[in-house]
Amino acid sequence: VDADSEEEGDVPGNPSTMTSANHNKYCHFCQHVKVRASSMLACENAECCRRFCEHCLLTHLHEDVDPDSSEAWSIRDGKAVWHCPICRKRCCCSLGSCDVGHRHCKAYRYRRRRAELASKRMSAATMAG
Repeated sequence: VDADSEEEGDVPGNPSTMTSANHNKYCHFCQHVKVRASSMLACENAECCRRFCEHCLLTHLHEDVDPDSSEAWSIRDGKAVWHCPICRKRCCCSLGSCDVGHRHCKAYRYRRRRAELASKRMSAATMAG
């Protein structure tokens, strides 16, 4: 897992930022590294280390990123916290299969492609044997 401890606002020992070093620096959806950490949202779930860029959240997942109106945000200890689409079971890769007509995350597309290739190999082996 790649770490990104250069995020703005990181203060060593501050409980609200202690897990930021454990977050991936890549957007889960597009797998790109964003130059500005402010364009990324890191999941506040303690077991999750994923980040999503606002562009992917808005464009591909049609997520509201506004803390005042989005269901992805909640208040914990007086602070707004965000939970990613995977933790909320809204990302394709958190589902066994997805038949929604939208662009799937890169992890889901990769997993689906591997399954297709394995199926083709099994068919070829069955026909050869």
